[in-house]
Amino acid sequence: MAPAKEILFQTVFVLMPILLYQIFYVDRQTDADSRTGKWFLFGSLLVSMFVVMTTPVQFNPNFLYDLRLVPIVLCFFYCGYRWGIVLTGALLIYRYYLGGIGFYGAVINYTLYAMYIYYPLKAFQRERRLYIPVLSGFPLAVGSLFIPKLIAGSLFVFPIYSFALLYVVLCVLVTFIGVHVLERGIQNVRLRFEINHSQARLKRSLEQYRMITDNSHDLIAKRDINGYYTYVSPASNRLLGYAPEEMLGSLTMEYIHPEDRTAVNESYSKQLYSGKDASLYSCRLRRKDGEYIWFECIVRILRDEAGRPVEVLSVSRDTTERKQAEEMMLHSEKLAIAGQLAAGIAHEIRNPLTSVKGFLQLLKEGNKGNFYPVMESELDRIELIVSELLVLSKPQADAYRKRELTSLISNVVAFMESQANLNNVQIHQEFDGECWLVCDENRLKQVFINLIKNAIEAMPDGGPITIRVTHTAETAEISVMDKGRGIPAELLRYIGKPFYTTKYEGTGLGLMVAYKIIQNHRGSIGVRSEKQRGTVFTIRLPLNAETK
Repeated sequence: MAPAKEILFQTVFVLMPILLYQIFYVDRQTDADSRTGKWFLFGSLLVSMFVVMTTPVQFNPNFLYDLRLVPIVLCFFYCGYRWGIVLTGALLIYRYYLGGIGFYGAVINYTLYAMYIYYPLKAFQRERRLYIPVLSGFPLAVGSLFIPKLIAGSLFVFPIYSFALLYVVLCVLVTFIGVHVLERGIQNVRLRFEINHSQARLKRSLEQYRMITDNSHDLIAKRDINGYYTYVSPASNRLLGYAPEEMLGSLTMEYIHPEDRTAVNESYSKQLYSGKDASLYSCRLRRKDGEYIWFECIVRILRDEAGRPVEVLSVSRDTTERKQAEEMMLHSEKLAIAGQLAAGIAHEIRNPLTSVKGFLQLLKEGNKGNFYPVMESELDRIELIVSELLVLSKPQADAYRKRELTSLISNVVAFMESQANLNNVQIHQEFDGECWLVCDENRLKQVFINLIKNAIEAMPDGGPITIRVTHTAETAEISVMDKGRGIPAELLRYIGKPFYTTKYEGTGLGLMVAYKIIQNHRGSIGVRSEKQRGTVFTIRLPLNAETK
């Protein structure tokens, strides 16, 4: 075999273990795979070293060359120091078995290299620079040529310097190919494969995303931080009557009901500057035919790496049918309350009617007494009770107006007094002055009627109910306190849930409706209770916030 072919054969044989290791083991993550990979690499380098030592290359009649040094260098840097020492020992044992001159020189050379390689190896482990193993093989190649000759006293006898230089260059070159070209080449191939795989995954994800957005029943939209649409899903055609192209570039606020714009702006500004990524609110959006329909919107702010907002993603769901169902439930609950209060209302109306009837009889008999102011007062009371009854029984549209809270509560108390009297209950009111807020008067009356009615029913033997109103510049707090049976602590978390009730004939909808009304007023309801000590419902309402 010609020297060039033999050198090529040895090069392929010593590099094959690195190639296989790079392909099958280098990216394995588990400790077991790592150990298996090192055993495989060590065994492969051992075999390749024995093969090249058994089939050396003869450049001239006096000298035989082989690439045994390359597996040694690669073993130190890929398997570790101990593995390199073991492979070096195996090389010396096999070298002794093969015989020939220069064995003791080889022992000295490899011992010195084992001592020298420790420091480049540590540097390579700290900072994986590929030139370190390449250059570290240089002294081993030089030493393997000259140390045995120096010991034999024949360093200056043979004119071998051109072959020696060729051997050193060849060993360094093959090591460079093994460490740099193969490692970087396979990494590039693997990287290219991962990039192609990632691009294919991204393409599939985009196709799935497009399929979801194109077929979603919800309206999915993106807009810039100034509120201009940059993407609108095809659902806009079905929900609003606009083609997506018609909405692109237009301002979001153009489609929001004028009464909802302030609340939406406040919600968005609060989300933008508080750092919250997502928020939920309800608003009305204009259809192409001019009709407004209710949507529930989940809004998420997309930020860059520095935390600056760059885009806004919104998913809006048509809640018109749900709103209608809520209105029906609200009306049903009002009718149920009216029916439950019917006995007290009839009693309360009958009392002033009896007075009026008596005074009319006296007038008819010619009595000249001044009965008109009393009769007028009794008729006013009947009118108040009938009006409040109409509030309960008649469907009402949302009407948010500025109202005085304590007067509103006093009207409710007057309406509920007949029911309280029938159950030996006294209602006390404690107000710290007038309190004005924007609200739906009829909705709030329904909440207070429900809470007072529950408090009356919680005291079957009678007792006091205290209604206390306090307020600050921003918040009004209304407390409804009774001295009834109380609610067990383990059941408090169910209060306000649909169809949950502690009453035998209850529907479980009353408090749920109350919670919903207060939520629509941007407020909250809290409850605390002790068994046999009573219950306190506390309502907090903002005084300067828009309702939805």
